[in-house]
Amino acid sequence: MKKTFFLFIIIILFSNCKKDKVNIFNEVYDVEFVGLWSAASHPEDYPSGAHFSPIVAYSHKASLNAIGFGLSATEGVQSMAETGNTDALVKEIEDFRALNIALDKAVGTTINATESTTVQVGVESGKHTVTVFSMIAPSPDWFVAASTSLLDSDDGLWYDYVEVSAQVFDAGTDSAKTFSAANMPNDPKEAVKLITNGPLTNGSDSIVTMAKFIFRRVK
Repeated sequence: MKKTFFLFIIIILFSNCKKDKVNIFNEVYDVEFVGLWSAASHPEDYPSGAHFSPIVAYSHKASLNAIGFGLSATEGVQSMAETGNTDALVKEIEDFRALNIALDKAVGTTINATESTTVQVGVESGKHTVTVFSMIAPSPDWFVAASTSLLDSDDGLWYDYVEVSAQVFDAGTDSAKTFSAANMPNDPKEAVKLITNGPLTNGSDSIVTMAKFIFRRVK
């Protein structure tokens, strides 16, 4: 009886959390992260315990380079990419919200490499780009991410469904080249860049899709 009651409470809290987004924002999207990383898809040096860290998704102005591509990783991106910890990244998002650059955020849970998880994010015109991150774990400083606009710039209408393949990035904060290598911090940091070599490329210059993000409009 106690277990059933506890589960009931969790369901109510989760339902209320989703309901709050719908009550707060005029436009709301489910953001589903789908892991596609397996020993079959990425056989070279496939690590034991392969998983993705809790996803972080947030809505923001299109002008914000949220991933930091071509720049030194922020402390939040570095922490997420190296350890999977989201606290510093969430703090940076809160700072962007205070500056009216970002609107809403959501943090998911750790998932296995071929699992999926869903969070919910509010958007509005002008802050209709959503960026999603997750650490490739274990790894030195590698992560998947993507940014996409959910508003059609031609007709000003919201997309009902958007599917985006995740890109694979090196945060530029650790120079190790294998999953199990000891930490080799870069000082100074290198720029955030797309990964084009190492075990994830399986000997080619590109990477088979490791994950995808699906955006479904719920309001």
